[in-house]
Amino acid sequence: MFELEGEKIGEYARLAIQRHYDDLKKSESSNYPYYYDQKAADTYISFMKVCRLTKGEYAAMNVNVMPWQEFFWAMIFGWKRKIDKKRRFRKVYLEISRKNAKTETAALTAVACFILDQEKGAEIYTAATTRDQARICWDAAKVILDYLKKDSSAVNKMVQVRAHSIYSTGSNSKMIPVSSDAKTLDGLNPHVAIVDEFHAHPNNEVLKVIETGMGARRRPLTYIITTAGFDIESPCYNLRRSAIDILSGSKQDETFFTAIYTLDEGDDWNDENTWIKANPQIGITPTWDFMRSEYTKAMNEGGQSEVEFKTKNLNIWTTSSKTWIPDEVWQSCPNTCLLNFIWWRIVYKNGI
Repeated sequence: MFELEGEKIGEYARLAIQRHYDDLKKSESSNYPYYYDQKAADTYISFMKVCRLTKGEYAAMNVNVMPWQEFFWAMIFGWKRKIDKKRRFRKVYLEISRKNAKTETAALTAVACFILDQEKGAEIYTAATTRDQARICWDAAKVILDYLKKDSSAVNKMVQVRAHSIYSTGSNSKMIPVSSDAKTLDGLNPHVAIVDEFHAHPNNEVLKVIETGMGARRRPLTYIITTAGFDIESPCYNLRRSAIDILSGSKQDETFFTAIYTLDEGDDWNDENTWIKANPQIGITPTWDFMRSEYTKAMNEGGQSEVEFKTKNLNIWTTSSKTWIPDEVWQSCPNTCLLNFIWWRIVYKNGI
């Protein structure tokens, strides 16, 4: 089963797993409206394993499902509503460091829903602030389907892969990349929507249009993926707050699943033993050599390089994309030092 203890798992990930076990106990009651279908979870995860990876040294190899991915997919596809056996979770928030197959995981999810859900007239969208960003996930899905068409005569007959769209003749479904810079997003009727790098979205426009368009769907899924960002007043960070409140139990939303992989409060980011909390597949992607190289650059160059390492490689939210005083220096500075610095800033800015 899924690991709850140990130094390799962060607090938010542990809470997500604990929520699963708590819900399993609740599901034994006839009053609890959800149940866990292990067979359904296994069906989707088995499908992922016959798909092929799209990039790098692992390209064209079958997917080696990582433990964190197995848990993630099991939650999405295993939990169902007792009333109609449809998916329980309608909204998913995944926050994880770069190079942990975040986009590939999203693309595989989109492809699985495209092939296995059998939703008639399904509309699956990959959405981002720009069409180029939206195409990153869509392009990965396209390559996955290209491989599937070669491996399966049934998929080859059913799926048409075009330059800017993917169609299923069997269910009259489509998969298309969209962006906030499109002329209009009105009229969408999404079955599944992947919202990529949500931290970069200046507002909730794309997300709201997607969610309000899902009213006619039997088992809609809004899948939000991101790494940490710099704006703690952004829509992404506000959603993150809600996600953490649900994990902690201070808020309730039975249809919202979240998995956040980051360091815990009080962890020393200089200690590489903590990095696995933000990088659950470290040693594969990202490699240890890559992480250590990025850390060395952050230490040597400081400033923006340090902030980038913390934010993108350790999934730690920061309040600025640049830093002029390292955190440890600021925190250790005596009060008189801080007062003198503030006075200097006032004088400098006002030309006194």
